[in-house]
Amino acid sequence: MVRPKYIALDTGTWAKLLRQRTASETKDIIDVLNAGTLIPYVCFEHVLELLQYDNRQVREQRLDFFPQFRLIGFPRHFPSPPWRNSPLCGSYLDVQESEIATLLKDPALSLEQVVDHVRPDAIAPLY
Repeated sequence: MVRPKYIALDTGTWAKLLRQRTASETKDIIDVLNAGTLIPYVCFEHVLELLQYDNRQVREQRLDFFPQFRLIGFPRHFPSPPWRNSPLCGSYLDVQESEIATLLKDPALSLEQVVDHVRPDAIAPLY
């Protein structure tokens, strides 16, 4: 079984893909990301940045782009404390907190061990 790689595109790249959604290059990128070897990884910060427009139509067009992807990875949402109230997905801060908590429990862990321990929180289950 092949384990897919998760790639986090920066918000500028997402914005460019959204602007050029009908371009052949964008369609090629979507095909590559839908092949299953690479899975786009989106966090709450991406969503906030992409939806920062006053124009509702622009916000809806941006959200309508994402159903083109078969799978999208995102950090697991942590429902508490109460200030973590994203109904969409987790934040990079959630992942960072999990990494720090893991290292505080065992500072001798290698980078690979931390990644293996945090992965269940960093990548929500794909359905």
